[in-house]
Amino acid sequence: MRYTAKNVQAAIARGLEDLKVKRQEVKVEVIQSESSGFLGLFKKEAVVELNLLEPTSNGDNTRTEEITTTIENETSELHVSETLPPTMEEIRLSKRKQREAQLQDALLLVGDYLAEVTQKMGIKTEIDLEVSRSEAKYTFRTNQAGLLIGKRGKILNALQALAQDYLEQEVRTHLRIMLNVGDYRQHRQETLTYLAQNTAHEVLYRNQAISLDPMPAFERKIIHAALAKNQEVKTNSHGKEPHRYVTIAPCKE
Repeated sequence: MRYTAKNVQAAIARGLEDLKVKRQEVKVEVIQSESSGFLGLFKKEAVVELNLLEPTSNGDNTRTEEITTTIENETSELHVSETLPPTMEEIRLSKRKQREAQLQDALLLVGDYLAEVTQKMGIKTEIDLEVSRSEAKYTFRTNQAGLLIGKRGKILNALQALAQDYLEQEVRTHLRIMLNVGDYRQHRQETLTYLAQNTAHEVLYRNQAISLDPMPAFERKIIHAALAKNQEVKTNSHGKEPHRYVTIAPCKE
């Protein structure tokens, strides 16, 4: 039978109480270990399955009862289980929690870093943090958005690159940092999508390739995505960072 609780040990204890048996009388299979999630996201309870073991010989039963009686006189059943060597699943869970804690601390340090930099820039702002499986988004709330964004987002993009480097120096992670001011990124995506489509029309009209200005990788992806289904043009990235740019060309030249 399966039992659910806030952690593996509590789930086992619940099952033992329900079946009215002792720990050595059942086989325990961990179906799902508990997870505190990350910054309150994806929290999971532990799930275990308990199956009754076949009874052993009388001699073994007697010996087991003697050992159990001695243990129960000294401590509780739950305490004994907690003193047993950790299982591989418990070790993996412990390491994962440690990595999550390190990442959370690093993300908070990045927030402090961004607050310090913007303060030195003379910009008064509040910063909100949202974390998903692949991205950590820091959103600035300020009345000085223009100073923080810069022309075509150059200041914001540079600050984003610095924040990414800062995070990767603190902890090993594939998490991508995204900085936003209000809804600037949404408007920028709309602008780049329009730019891609408008340039594609011009490319077909001239029947020659056109190169766009250098952009960071996440903006180049918007250009590529905007024209991915257009079978009349093709897109390619050229150059080296930070001067890498997208070229849009007709498929038939």
